[in-house]
Amino acid sequence: MANCCLDTVVFHSLEGCQEDFNRLKDAVSACFSIASITSDASFDRLFIYAGLPTDEIYLRGTMVHKDIQDTCLTLWCDSCWIPLSDAYRMISEFYHVGYVYCAEEPGCGIYVNTDASGRFLNNRYKVILYWEEEVFDHSLGTLMQNAGGDDADFYFPSEDKLLQWFEENGDITASSAEELSAMFPNESVAIHLFE
Repeated sequence: MANCCLDTVVFHSLEGCQEDFNRLKDAVSACFSIASITSDASFDRLFIYAGLPTDEIYLRGTMVHKDIQDTCLTLWCDSCWIPLSDAYRMISEFYHVGYVYCAEEPGCGIYVNTDASGRFLNNRYKVILYWEEEVFDHSLGTLMQNAGGDDADFYFPSEDKLLQWFEENGDITASSAEELSAMFPNESVAIHLFE
């Protein structure tokens, strides 16, 4: 799937609404019977099962994995270009459950995390390191080597943790993520903020 948006959505039980949440768990189990989805996992199956309209909502996505717990349900989905945010909202409203999601589509510059409290999804920053031989003569080379020496993605729950990681692994010091980003104009390091 070109320009694949990677979504992680967490539906959770609201206080006093466990039965509603249990209905959602049953629906997900009925629509997607195995933990690792391999075929026929189009997200619209959940809408069809619930009898929700599918004609005016973006549903071009596939569920790739699920994790069902007593009070929360996590789904990992691949969608085309954009997150299935309206679909998640409709499921939440229909089943009377809460939800948050995190989505990233680097090609379209989408980095979203709706979990402001970090209760379920705590990604706030993503760092992508791109391997380049010519950077190994300064501190960026140390960072690349300490990070594994290959293209790599790293996630951080806060700006402090991000800055600390750069200092500890590459002896690169900055007072903010913006200052840190400005230090890498050659695109060997990309720093993205989840909004």
